[in-house]
Amino acid sequence: MNNDDPQPQNNKPKYKGKYRIDSTRLPAWSYASNAGYFITICTDGKKCFFGEIVQGEMQRSPIGEIAHKLWYEIPNHFSNCQIDSFCVMPNHIHGIWLINQILEGDAMNPRTQEEDAMNRVFFLIHHRIPYLRV
Repeated sequence: MNNDDPQPQNNKPKYKGKYRIDSTRLPAWSYASNAGYFITICTDGKKCFFGEIVQGEMQRSPIGEIAHKLWYEIPNHFSNCQIDSFCVMPNHIHGIWLINQILEGDAMNPRTQEEDAMNRVFFLIHHRIPYLRV
């Protein structure tokens, strides 16, 4: 869209000059709760860091190989997180995480431990593969 095109009348907050879509998250759900989660992790700017599709098949780049390897390392860093199916695409990763938090310590505030675990996952992703945004 260029500046000559009519602009939509929308009061939604913008991010980097683009309209945001409404969240599909359930407002009352803690996404640190025990459950299975389908996640998508995108590269910054939708750049194809992870590889390319050649004749209908994904060909991973060296960075794509690192992303593939790091997916399998997640349970080694987070005992409450199991991994399931995943797929590395040219500019994003789809996967399923299973969180099975066993509460120890501060039983009065379980979200503190769960949120800390999720923050460590995002920290690991951002510092091991800085091209990603979650």
